[in-house]
Amino acid sequence: MLAFSVINGGVGLRYYKMVRLAVAGLLVFFLYACTNAPVLEPNFVLGFENDEPYLVDVATLEIVDQYKSPFTDPHVEHLSPISPAQAVREWVGVRFRPVGAEGRLRVTVTNASIVGKSLDTDKDFKALFISEQGAELTGTLAVTIEVLNTQEVSLAHVTVYSSARKTLAEDASLMDRDYAMFSVTQSLVKAFDVEVSRQIDQYLQLFLR
Repeated sequence: MLAFSVINGGVGLRYYKMVRLAVAGLLVFFLYACTNAPVLEPNFVLGFENDEPYLVDVATLEIVDQYKSPFTDPHVEHLSPISPAQAVREWVGVRFRPVGAEGRLRVTVTNASIVGKSLDTDKDFKALFISEQGAELTGTLAVTIEVLNTQEVSLAHVTVYSSARKTLAEDASLMDRDYAMFSVTQSLVKAFDVEVSRQIDQYLQLFLR
C-alpha cells in the first residue's frame, strides 16, 4: 500500500493523486505487456531432414508398423510429441528413394516403445535445495529392413536395434516432459540411423545405385 502525508493542503493532495495515477498507469502497461508477450512454440525437429537418401533398386517403399502401443502405464510413447514409430516413418521418407523398376523395400517396425519408471527421491533436508531426478524414460526401437522381389521373396534384410534413456526432474513441467520424451525419440533415431548405415553398406550394397 502507498502512503503519503498531505503537505501544504491542496498541493500535497494533488501530488498524491498524480503519483497514484502514474503507478496505476505503470501497472496497466505491465499487465498489457505480460498478456501480449510472444508465446514460444516448441521446436521438435529430428535432425535428419537434410541427410542424403539411399537410392534403392526397387519400385516402391512399404512401412509396416507391427508395434501397437498399449496406451497404459508404464508405456508413454503415445504422449511424446513425436513417437518413435512416427519418427521411423519420417526417417524412411528421407533416407530411402526407390529408383528401380520392380521389387519393394519393406520396413517393419517391431518395437517403438518409451517406458517411464519412477525413481526414489531423497526426502531428507538436503532435498529442499536440489532438484532431484524423479523419473526415467527408456526408449527401444527395433526395425527390420528387407528387399523383396515381385514374388514376395526376401532377397536381403537387416535388423537394427537402438535404445536411449533420459531422466526427468521431480518438479518437471509438462513442457519438460514433452522435451524429455522428444529427446528420447531423437536419440533413438540417431543411433538407429548410424547402425542402419553400417549394416546397409555391409548387407544391402548390391541393391543400391
